Amino acid sequence: MARPEQLVAAERAACDIQRRLLAGIPEAYAARVKIVATAHTDDITFIYGQPTISNVLHDSCIHDHDDQNNNQVLLHVHVLLDRPVYQATQTVIGPLSPVYTLKLKKPSAVLYALGAEDAEVADQDTLDAAEINADTAKQVYETLPASVRTVFDQRGRVLCFEPDSDASGDLTSPVEWIRERPVQVADAQPGHVMVQSSYISTPSARMPSYETGTGVFVGNYYIKCMSPGWFAEWYYTDGLRAKQLPVPSWGATPKTAA
Repeated sequence: MARPEQLVAAERAACDIQRRLLAGIPEAYAARVKIVATAHTDDITFIYGQPTISNVLHDSCIHDHDDQNNNQVLLHVHVLLDRPVYQATQTVIGPLSPVYTLKLKKPSAVLYALGAEDAEVADQDTLDAAEINADTAKQVYETLPASVRTVFDQRGRVLCFEPDSDASGDLTSPVEWIRERPVQVADAQPGHVMVQSSYISTPSARMPSYETGTGVFVGNYYIKCMSPGWFAEWYYTDGLRAKQLPVPSWGATPKTAA
């Protein structure tokens, strides 16, 4: 369940993150990409939703592969409002705001869909969840009242964002990643908490279609990012606790607060 404004915020965040992911492609190509997002509150619908790229010509949905140099594309991404605390089978203390589990397209897949050559070069500096989370945490911190910032600066535990770990090769299925690979939030050195997300990346290739068949699985990039609400809760409450509690995964039984 989610309120309408939470769904809108998640979809806006998904579009913004996808656009940031494409920031390194030439402007002539980026201008031809329109991005929309669908927010999910149920993991089943999210599992069956894949990021797609559709050709859009002259405000129609008619495909014309002879006009690859002028076509626009509609990039449809997906975001799951994941609340690991709610999935636990036992009471646990932790942020109630969602983690965004995202299904995006890599820059190379978008460039291939637009008819570019040597598109995979664009994936060399792919944005990761660690950078997105660090930016979101900073933005939220800067909007806090001065009194809240002062208390956190004096007593709060600082979040340290570790580089994402690649889960592409050690999963039995992507469903395992969605349900059983939460963003890791664990105590590090005194006064600091480590945050690390995992990701899945599928190879890119030129395909006849990226909206049907195997094309929907080509050039995909799955990451998990905290929502602004998650960081707000951290600064107001969870970051002031004496120690970090384990992050529950779906169906797991976490330890309760001491």
